Amino acid sequence: MTERQRHDAYWRLCLVFLLLSPLSVYGLLQGRVRYDFDTLHFLGFLFGGIALPLLLDVLLSVASGRKSALRFGTVRPSVTCEGREEGTVSWALQGLQQRLRKHKFMDETADGPDGAKVVTFRRLKDAEVHSFLNHAFEGKATLAPSGTGTHVSLDLTLKDTILIDSGENEHLRQFGDYLTGEAAQFTYSSVPFSVYHGVALGFVTAALSALHAVAPGVSGLWIGSAAYAGFITLFFVLIQMFRDREHLFGFRLVGAGLFLCLLPVFGLLARAAAG
Repeated sequence: MTERQRHDAYWRLCLVFLLLSPLSVYGLLQGRVRYDFDTLHFLGFLFGGIALPLLLDVLLSVASGRKSALRFGTVRPSVTCEGREEGTVSWALQGLQQRLRKHKFMDETADGPDGAKVVTFRRLKDAEVHSFLNHAFEGKATLAPSGTGTHVSLDLTLKDTILIDSGENEHLRQFGDYLTGEAAQFTYSSVPFSVYHGVALGFVTAALSALHAVAPGVSGLWIGSAAYAGFITLFFVLIQMFRDREHLFGFRLVGAGLFLCLLPVFGLLARAAAG
């Protein structure tokens, strides 16, 4: 399941929960729920809730018949790419250097055997890592004469540990193809994992609220803690997304998730209006 497919699947789930949100508010009205804050419950949802989008991803992948794209604990992922440039080695070298420097890479060139050029390059990690090209990279490219053109072979490594990979390996391959000249340009976009985390907590908030109509024993402490954790997660990831709107998407998921996390507030307003 690709990043876009995952985003669309979550959006369809959001629409279902949004349509059922009146039932959630009704459930809160029926139970006269109190939303006491408890640090332990809040932290439990904030950190334990990370498992929710992972579980949802597996379920959505099984339901759609696709393989999950999520990987866990990938240490220094790397790719090897090959391409061919029409023209001399010097021409191909100039093009590679332009592409590297466009993305803030530093490079060094040395002579190789039989008229080849060897380029080593690296990019330092940005102060804040919000998207793919904020990471540190290193690599080496060999440009060798091949008939009337130039053969380009390239090794590219992302110098970081990706705890939850939701597309970085795919971006790494695409970036390698771009550097070898196989792709004319490199563009990427992704949904931050925290968006899925916060939206999943919104689902929990809505589900527990609706359940309260038929099972009044559902504690307002659980409902409130899930709502607090989801709202805070989505609020801070929204700030991050505004800082890098070019490479991050999923704003409508954030909006839907915030609405679901605010259902307890709507319940309080409805209770006040009802007297």
